[in-house]
Amino acid sequence: MTSPPRVSSCTAVSASPGNTPPICISNAPEARTVFSARPPITAHSSRLSSVSEYQYPAAAPVRSLADALSVTQNGETTFESALPDSNLARLFGGQVIAQALAAAGHGVTDERPPHSLHAYFLRPGRVDTPVRYDVETLRDGRSFTSRVVTASQQGKPILTMSTSFHAHEPGMGHQIPMPDAPDPEGLRSVHDMYESEPAIYQEWPWVDLRRVPRAAGDSNTHMQVWMRTDEPGTPTALARACVLAALSDLSFLSVVLGAHGIDTLHTDHQIASLDHAMWFHRDTPADDWLLYDQTTPAASHGLGLAHGSIFTRDGLMVASVAQEGLVRPITSG
Repeated sequence: MTSPPRVSSCTAVSASPGNTPPICISNAPEARTVFSARPPITAHSSRLSSVSEYQYPAAAPVRSLADALSVTQNGETTFESALPDSNLARLFGGQVIAQALAAAGHGVTDERPPHSLHAYFLRPGRVDTPVRYDVETLRDGRSFTSRVVTASQQGKPILTMSTSFHAHEPGMGHQIPMPDAPDPEGLRSVHDMYESEPAIYQEWPWVDLRRVPRAAGDSNTHMQVWMRTDEPGTPTALARACVLAALSDLSFLSVVLGAHGIDTLHTDHQIASLDHAMWFHRDTPADDWLLYDQTTPAASHGLGLAHGSIFTRDGLMVASVAQEGLVRPITSG
């Protein structure tokens, strides 16, 4: 990682004041535009009157979701992220998963979108160092394409991920019903509640999350979150899967914390994602509201398991997610 990442020329998006250029995953002539970038939002229409504008952390410049999730090609099978530009203690795992998926999908035809990924977090990611992604091709078959990606910083792996791509074909179909949930418009955004939410949301203003409050009698092992992005529609199935992968890691271990009465700030507990698995059932625009229905079936020996189902607002199930995380009490001394 001695040279700066190179970004290829891409079809430009409509220009507007302050617009950044499109971010691509390759510098090759056949590069695919992953995202179209635009200036981040400055306020949510539903915010409380006391929150008129998002204040970016002093050390983090204004960025876009496109910038946060894309990678550029530095070699035939090597990709690199931009500098994370974050004030967090460690790199957000969902960002690494999304970038690894973008790297894995390079060179895979748009007619063969990702259908699953399985990732292990090996070390905490640093926020002051770009991430290198090395992609290994396992198989290019008639129906499936398989890749393995290793993400590393300073020569040490921080994540390994296998992912598979599949050409859609005729076949059976079914899904579980979408559970009941109140409309997102009547709920408060995490951007209205920075004092009670993890700091990650202050650095991701392009993502709107709205937690569904538990009602009396609700199970403490169940949680729901509405989520969407404030970016324009993403151009390919791969790009939309990258966005969804990043969103799927936001808020997920909160359902494990909530089962034991621990608030989302978890100031007296250390939490860390250990692995993350995701299955993409259907394509969906990630800039519309999605319901993330979450459960935690078990926790033991300091580890908590979370399951999730993601639905479009009109009831289509688009993804299933599973994650195990460390939940460790912080003890003095």
